[in-house]
Amino acid sequence: MKRIRIDDGAAQVLDDLADKYNGTKSGLASEAIRRGCEAIEEELDGDDDSND
Repeated sequence: MKRIRIDDGAAQVLDDLADKYNGTKSGLASEAIRRGCEAIEEELDGDDDSND
């Protein structure tokens, strides 16, 4: 599996969330990416519906 780089601001948010909810940064990053991809997909699917 490849590693991805995130900017310092996103890394700080992950650190804060991991501390607050006793999670891991990698788990939180994976969840954030999954949710972001789902949101993007829904948005793109919504665009397709408006053209029908």
